[in-house]
Parts: sequence; C-alpha cells; structure tokens
Amino acid sequence: MKKQMTVLLLGMMCSAFLVGCGNGETRTSEQTVVDEKSPTESAQQTETQESVSEEKSPAALDEPYVLIRETDTKLGTVTEYAYDENGDKVSKTVKRPNETMLWEYTTEYQEDGSKLVTESQGILVETGEVFSLDTKEYEYSSEVMLLRETLFTDGEKQMELLYEYDENGRLIRQNGTGRDMTKEFEYDESGNLIKQIDLGNNGEVEGWTTFEYDENGKEIMTHVFNSTGDEPNTYELCQWKYEYDEEGRVIKEWKEGTEHGGKYEHYEYEYDEYGNVCKKKDLGMNEMYEYAPLSTCIS
Repeated sequence: MKKQMTVLLLGMMCSAFLVGCGNGETRTSEQTVVDEKSPTESAQQTETQESVSEEKSPAALDEPYVLIRETDTKLGTVTEYAYDENGDKVSKTVKRPNETMLWEYTTEYQEDGSKLVTESQGILVETGEVFSLDTKEYEYSSEVMLLRETLFTDGEKQMELLYEYDENGRLIRQNGTGRDMTKEFEYDESGNLIKQIDLGNNGEVEGWTTFEYDENGKEIMTHVFNSTGDEPNTYELCQWKYEYDEEGRVIKEWKEGTEHGGKYEHYEYEYDEYGNVCKKKDLGMNEMYEYAPLSTCIS
C-alpha cells in the first residue's frame, strides 16, 4: 500500500522497523481523515474514513467515518468539526478556556464532480468579530484529489500550492514558492513512495529523502540527504514498536531510539464495536482525536 495510506499491522507484539527519528514524519492510523490542510496525504486518501473491519454488519460496512473532535489535553483546547450529508466539512469550532473561534466552509460542486472548498475568516463566537483576515481555497478533482491550495489575506493572494498526479492517482509534484514548497515524488512498481526530492525556487535540488520497505510494503528505513548527496548524522535511528489486543489490532505504537532510547512518537488507539478506530491519542503532543460515523454528525 502507498506510503500515504499507513496501514495498521496485524500480528503479535514485536519490535519492527528502523527509521529516522528526525525526519519529522507523522504516523497515523489507516482510518485517517484528510483535512483540507493536509495536501500531501490527500493524494492517496479520501475525506472520510473507510471501514477496515471485515466482521461488521452490512449496514456498517459502507458507513464512512469522519474526524469529529480534537482535544489538546494539556491546554484544554477542543476542536470540533461538522459535516453535511456528502461528508463535506461545514464548520470548525475551536473552544479555548476563555474564547470560542469559528470557521465555516462552503463547497461548490461542478458538473464533472470536481469541487471548490472555501474556508471563511475566523470569527470570535462571543462577539462576532473577525479575528483573522485569512481565507483559504481548496480545489479538488472529481477523484477527490487536491489540485490547488490558495491562501488569501483580506482578499489578496498570499500563497498557492499546485499538485500534479500520475495516471494512477499518485502525487508526483508539488509546486509552490518559498523554502520546502516545491517537491517531486517517485514510486516503485508496488506504488510505495521511494524518493522525495526537495527543489529550490530556481529548480535546483536542495536535498532528497529515500524510503525503503520490507516484502510486505512496510516502510523500514528513511534516509535524508543534502544537496551534495551527503547524509547528515543529525537524527537517531529508531525502531517502531507495537502492542496488540487479543483481536490482533494495534492499540499502542511508538518510535524508540536505538542508541539513547526514549519515545519520539507514541500513539494509542481505541476501537468501536465495528472494529473501526474511534479514538486516537498522541501522547507526545498531548492530543486526542475522535472519529464517528458520518450519519451521526451531519450538521
């Protein structure tokens, strides 16, 4: 399976893979929901979670899951999302101890099935005042692949990212201005991402990252190179370790340094009665993500 679709592994508890702790990569469950602000992941994912359990009732099998709530357990901030019957986001509400902020989303569909999603300016719910002049647009193809992401401030364009895909729907290029904005991606015959090339504004190669996989298509190693082809020793090699429940589902996973120890990323998962991930905890960032069937959270 492609790199952007991280798969929960089944099996007994094990110590598995060596990767670079310092590559900044975020690990997610297979049931990740693509937010409009996740352009790279959107190349391989839909906006709603698809069920992965094979032992669900027929009614639950086709029920998409969506991200409904994010909680920062340290700061006490709660972010809630609402959707329409198509699974399109209609609002995002951020509740802080002393204020509540609201963003609204409008989705325009074209005849070919493509769509344009617009994120409104941020509003303070208590006063109705606009606290952010930024608005965003996200243009999707009929296959729900992100084509364009544009940031406006008070109506003036500030930044734009464009995305290109191959005939298999894999992201092959991201175009933008600024550092780390332009990238190219290469894949193997199995569809695994094997190389990411970082380009400067004038097209010169600033560095690249390579990815290695085992026979099951699971990433086992990441190497980061600078523009001269050297691999800086700036990160520690790590192992992904897993803990499973009695049904063979991952309930804990963490990245552990092979030299100095320590958990650089640490996640816990909870499942509902259908076998879908309904809660994910990021213990390192003090964040919790909750998911639910779309039909239960239509606004």
